[in-house]
Amino acid sequence: MNDTIVPPVSVDAGQCRQRLTALAEHLPQHLADEGIGMVPMMLDRCDPDDESAAVIGKLRSDHGHVVVDAAEIVVMIQEKRQ
Repeated sequence: MNDTIVPPVSVDAGQCRQRLTALAEHLPQHLADEGIGMVPMMLDRCDPDDESAAVIGKLRSDHGHVVVDAAEIVVMIQEKRQ
């Protein structure tokens, strides 16, 4: 099924490990850091009249989906490598 979305390509093993590490480790940490630091700061600094809370709520929702999607992509890549 996945081959119908993206045709198979040859990828260097080192590059593949690097991308898996980015998806599995660096991306979730980056998003967590944003949630801990950037998002609360934005809520504190934004004017209530500018409806930023709705935008930030969407951002938080999107981040949740990204973490789940990235984990699924990692599993698919690992299965293809075996």
